[in-house]
Amino acid sequence: MSARDEVLDRLLTSQERRQREQRLGLGGHAHAHPHAAAPQAVSPAVDAGDREGLIARFAERLQTVGGLALRAADMDDARVEIGKLLERWQIKGVAVSLDPLVRELDLGAVLEPRGVKIQVLDGGASERSWREELSAAAQAGREPNAPWDLAIGGCAGAIAETGSIAHLTSAGHGRGGWLLCQGQLVVLTAEQIVPDLEGLFVSGGALDRTTLPRAVTLVTGPSRTADIEQTLTIGVHGPGRYCALIVG
Repeated sequence: MSARDEVLDRLLTSQERRQREQRLGLGGHAHAHPHAAAPQAVSPAVDAGDREGLIARFAERLQTVGGLALRAADMDDARVEIGKLLERWQIKGVAVSLDPLVRELDLGAVLEPRGVKIQVLDGGASERSWREELSAAAQAGREPNAPWDLAIGGCAGAIAETGSIAHLTSAGHGRGGWLLCQGQLVVLTAEQIVPDLEGLFVSGGALDRTTLPRAVTLVTGPSRTADIEQTLTIGVHGPGRYCALIVG
């Protein structure tokens, strides 16, 4: 059963659930096809206090949609994991946001010895050449030339139920930087993972409904589409490679 079906199942009343099961031939007095597979049991919701359970559920869901989930015990361990990922994906250029967690990582010590080009996405003058390239590409009707392969940034929170990452637009954390990269690495702490979407908005959650920015983006794994002849294509509208590094 998919994560979407799990969410819908919990929203249904018991009567609606019985009616749905009868229509699908899964319960009541309806007769299932003799060769039909037995219905999968709904996975129990992960308790918000079960931190390891939340991490495991998030990693499982992310990997189900083609993403990669890594774990680091602390910042030193995180830098080691990032170095391994750079080599694994053969990264030549990196766009780095100014999220507090990314700042704390001090990625220069990881990137510079490897000769990796660095573009800091601070929302200011240092992005001028990138924005000029976006404008020129739009006027010429061509794809923009992004000199980096990987975007590294933080996030506002993560959802264990679907393996999704929540991004808020802000200075130094716009959408263009990671949409143009072939890969995206999101660094987050274990405490940022909540059980479900509602967990982002409840009291003490990552998102305050009264002060939300003009754009909130939920990303679940690598970009994919099947718009053309229902053929699944990866990396069309955004990064084709996606990794979440959980620290703590």
